[in-house]
Amino acid sequence: MNATFDVEYVLNVETDQSGQQFRRYTQQVVRRLADAPAPDVTFLDSAGQDLSPEEQKLVADRTASTINHTLAMLFLRLGPPPEATNGDFSPVTSGGGGVRQ
Repeated sequence: MNATFDVEYVLNVETDQSGQQFRRYTQQVVRRLADAPAPDVTFLDSAGQDLSPEEQKLVADRTASTINHTLAMLFLRLGPPPEATNGDFSPVTSGGGGVRQ
């Protein structure tokens, strides 16, 4: 099974710190599973010509840089993970998994 990714624009109604609601379209990457094999990737320039290996490397490097920057901004926005509750958790042996305190 191969995974393909689509971008959807979703209207979100959010509330800012002052309590005022606002609407914002956000891009959400949606993972779609397909049984069909993934198509071959061909890099083309704006004129429809194949990119040279040097240009393909430049595109790949810029794409990796963009992904790294986007992930860094996401983690900054999410903030640190919540503190542990210091509870004593043990695995549940039945009922679909999970833990109990």
